Amino acid sequence: MEGPNYYAVLPASVRYDKRLRPAARLLYAEITALCNKSGYCSAGNAYFAELYDASIKTVQGWITQLVKGGYISVEVLRDEGGQVTGRRIWIAGNPALPLLKNEVTSPENRGDPHLNFKEYYNRKNITSKNNTPIVPKPEEPQTVEEVFALYAGEDAALCDALNDLAADRKDRRETMTVRAAQRLVSRLDKLTKDRLIKIAMLEQAILMGWKTVYPLKEDERERPEAAAPRRREAREL
Repeated sequence: MEGPNYYAVLPASVRYDKRLRPAARLLYAEITALCNKSGYCSAGNAYFAELYDASIKTVQGWITQLVKGGYISVEVLRDEGGQVTGRRIWIAGNPALPLLKNEVTSPENRGDPHLNFKEYYNRKNITSKNNTPIVPKPEEPQTVEEVFALYAGEDAALCDALNDLAADRKDRRETMTVRAAQRLVSRLDKLTKDRLIKIAMLEQAILMGWKTVYPLKEDERERPEAAAPRRREAREL
């Protein structure tokens, strides 16, 4: 990951957006400082958590707010086997809250990042001489929690179920490694595309004391929301 620039950018639309927590606004500015010449930030949640002395789950909440506000977009990177290898955070425009052209903070006057840098980057590489984009190596996930956060995205229930399985394994003195977490999410995708079934399989693994997930029987495909109390009870056994 490239080092941050000497300054950050915080446009008026982000500064005065009451939907955003103050920390989320500061995170936006930090992301603009970390964006390299390709226009994206490859820092993981663990980096921001350490920087702001916050939990990874809290950082994930800030990022979710910025995504929902239309200020950034998140691209999850996977290898040929479907395992999560990293992510890119792109600065995006916010059509819902456009800046006026006569404002001092207008992109035309100050260069605030209201262009969609992902589209610009792709367009620039398509029209390059050799038509081959130069893609810097993304930052690898550093923790199990970060692998799960990248995989689950905004799905808090799925992320919680993944972390509960990791916590259950730790309770059983079978701590999950980053590599094992990547294999787990890859296996989930191979078994099903249904998020509810994924959560139910994670619930089943916790209740049975398994290290990984296995397919459900037809009569066991219940809604995971109903099984959440049992997951907590199983961990307390």
